[in-house]
Amino acid sequence: ESGSTTSHDEMVKILKQAEAGNKNRVIIVTARATGEIDTPFGASNATNRQDIADFLSGIGSRVDSSQVFPVGSSNPSAKAAVVRKYIDALSPKNVYFYDDNDLNLDAIHQLCDEMRGSPNIITYKISDGMPTKDREC
Repeated sequence: ESGSTTSHDEMVKILKQAEAGNKNRVIIVTARATGEIDTPFGASNATNRQDIADFLSGIGSRVDSSQVFPVGSSNPSAKAAVVRKYIDALSPKNVYFYDDNDLNLDAIHQLCDEMRGSPNIITYKISDGMPTKDREC
């Protein structure tokens, strides 16, 4: 079923604001996986990436399946590796990372420490659909 729920309205709002920026790049990194697909970074385990893109489209997002990155692992370092590849490829000034899992946030904190503040990485903890700023480095 498409459409937002009250508990996720704030995240939908943030997503749409991020998409509105001319120089912004929005990606969705998910642990789900069920096969293998080609990505800009080589073969990757696939998931219901089209289902995710369809859901996002249903709430008014322009994120398409090429912006959904299934890492195929619940290991937090797998998500951090995708974020690192995007940082290396695009050299952004700022990276905003939203997650509901403390272990995933910790993996991004470690990445942040490794990159020594360039780019500026801001993490947000999601709880009940609401983001709370976690850390900035």
